[in-house]
Amino acid sequence: MEEEHIHERAACLRVLDFSWDDVGLRVATGWNMPPKVYLCLRGLGALVGTPMDRCLASIADYARALTHALYRDGAALDGVELPWIVDTLGRRALVSASDLRRAAGCALSETQETFAALGIPCNRLRLDLQAERARHILASLPVFDAAGLRTLDQAAEDANRSLRQDGFELTAVISALLDAVHRAGFDRAVFALLNDEKTCIRGRLATGGSVENVLSRFDFPVGRLDGPIRAAVQNKSDVLIDCARDGRYDRSALVTALEPAAFALFPIVVEHRSVGCLYADRQSGAPDLDSARPSLSRVRDTMAAAIRRGARVPA
Repeated sequence: MEEEHIHERAACLRVLDFSWDDVGLRVATGWNMPPKVYLCLRGLGALVGTPMDRCLASIADYARALTHALYRDGAALDGVELPWIVDTLGRRALVSASDLRRAAGCALSETQETFAALGIPCNRLRLDLQAERARHILASLPVFDAAGLRTLDQAAEDANRSLRQDGFELTAVISALLDAVHRAGFDRAVFALLNDEKTCIRGRLATGGSVENVLSRFDFPVGRLDGPIRAAVQNKSDVLIDCARDGRYDRSALVTALEPAAFALFPIVVEHRSVGCLYADRQSGAPDLDSARPSLSRVRDTMAAAIRRGARVPA
């Protein structure tokens, strides 16, 4: 919402593929809540009913807008601009400033009493504290589960079997492996090759995100580079970085161009020479990134075996 200046519902649909209003309606339906609850969740804009129904829905809308303004936006009560409500005769009516202050005061008092009975200080309810706690929890959750990594290992085994079959196509094998990396928990995966002169490394195949955009940005000169590409391609070392915990490559060309929150960079070595790399990243943190190292190594080794077989490298 902040970065792209879009409405809350649009942001929810883009990130989650559903809105919180949709969740509320599904819960109300699944739990067989009273019709009035469903009516209020749908809101006044979607309602065609009696004046009393419209009055009730407008009060629910007003209360939600007031909560959003005071709690989420942190607006001062005197500066809150809220819509009208519908009275019991179906007419539009404004809430006076004195009524608004009284409603907010009653709500605050009831909230304090309720949470005091639960032994929870009200200052813990602040949205910024809860958001920070949520970020901390998300940052500590494992990303790569055993099932996903087994799927990645299986993809490497399947690819190795295909190397021994007639009609083997390098592009198809590499693409299938990249898709498996994506399914295992990475947002983007790139197969990159050094040019014939060994002066630059470019993305040739990719999956996840906007493929063309990723490939155009994965184009780096090798000779002048330091950072993760030198460590991986020139030093033949595996590089796994969660940027929230390790900032050594924050100013590198790769991180600047692709802006990952966590990434893995594995050199592809054929006949003791680096010919390219496997790159995979996430747009959010991955505290357990190192747990994916063995499976990514198998994928990288399979890619190297495919190249050694002498198949045509995709242009």
